[in-house]
Amino acid sequence: MIAAPRRIITGMVEGRSRIVSIDQDGGSLATGGGGGIHEIWSSTAQVPTGDAADADAVPSFAPGPGGTSCRLVRIPPDAERWSDPEAAARAAAAIGQERPTHWMTRHPGMHVTSSIDYVLVLEGEVTAVMEDGEIALTPGDVLVQRATPHAWKNPGKVAALLFVTMVGLNAPVPA
Repeated sequence: MIAAPRRIITGMVEGRSRIVSIDQDGGSLATGGGGGIHEIWSSTAQVPTGDAADADAVPSFAPGPGGTSCRLVRIPPDAERWSDPEAAARAAAAIGQERPTHWMTRHPGMHVTSSIDYVLVLEGEVTAVMEDGEIALTPGDVLVQRATPHAWKNPGKVAALLFVTMVGLNAPVPA
């Protein structure tokens, strides 16, 4: 899984800005084969600044309409993630959506979220897979994922670490 970063949360107390929380871990979701999502912070349309009471909850796969998510995502090497049937089943369960057969033929992790995602590669190498085409990403690269079907490949021998900010869209995305 992912080591939790030091997380400092600010807020308003009696009309003044303050540090309101330090070093709480945040929620996490295992996605199989040693991969996972570590939620740093999330918000909803109803609570746009987020709620400290929900800060340690298991993260959803994507934010709802008008919500946001700031997270670290660990993508293990494909040999670890997809060769073990139990790990592959956990990854599919984390995605939690019906997916067309042609997506599964392209890559077993193909999915779509109703969000705009800003993905910064921090460590390792990962390949962004689209229905047509793919591109290798290395540390420092940023991918803007605009609510399109995609998957992540890691053909290497070490895990990749991604910093991802997701902004939930108000309209569903066609599959």
